[in-house]
Amino acid sequence: MKVKKIIVFSVLFVTLIGLIIAIPYSFQTIKSEPSWPAPEISSGKAVPLPLLVKDYESRMDPALPKITVTARYFGENCAVDYPLPYDGIVRTNSIETEADKNYTWFKNLYNNFWSLPSLIDEVDSNRYTPSRFTIKFSKRPDSSVTIIDYPVSGRGVAAPLDGTSEKGMSYLGNHTYTFEMDSNTLSFDLWDNDDYNLSSAPPYLRGFQIKCQFDGVPVEYYLLFRTNYNGTSVPEDLALDL
Repeated sequence: MKVKKIIVFSVLFVTLIGLIIAIPYSFQTIKSEPSWPAPEISSGKAVPLPLLVKDYESRMDPALPKITVTARYFGENCAVDYPLPYDGIVRTNSIETEADKNYTWFKNLYNNFWSLPSLIDEVDSNRYTPSRFTIKFSKRPDSSVTIIDYPVSGRGVAAPLDGTSEKGMSYLGNHTYTFEMDSNTLSFDLWDNDDYNLSSAPPYLRGFQIKCQFDGVPVEYYLLFRTNYNGTSVPEDLALDL
């Protein structure tokens, strides 16, 4: 009888000690989580977006004015601001670059596409609130900012808007938007595009080519994000192109 009591007491004692150790650890784990949720991905290795932003900025041309880009995703009774990495160049002359010839402006960003969030546009605004972009320029652009919206397929290649994509699909919609700047901040809701939404094979990625000037010098910025058409996600075989 005494042996049974000792065994029961020992089990209870060990359990109590385990709870004392586990509870503080669980609180510490909750506190150390980031304030923003990680993007939903089916596979691949995601890098935390703030770290990705810093990495790309560290490799940027110092002559390129910095920008800060956030995409606000509206969920059910909540909203999340995702910091987005960007790439860019200073156009020192009018000579066409290799990226211009091959439509590979988004190639560097594509190397980390698993980390990019899926955003929603205005196509179904009755059910979903479109994602909202905010771009803050470190200095105010000269006058206007032009954004060209490209569908981006596998290997990070943008489809020509005046021709056909790699799959033979033609994109004829309005992909160009111009904003007059009266400050150093630009905000807009993610617009819909019939070329994407009505397509039987909508793009898994969209890329923004952002054109503006600072003190008469033309520059370009590039943004890339994943789409969420019909609940689609990036297919597994797309990762093979990395």
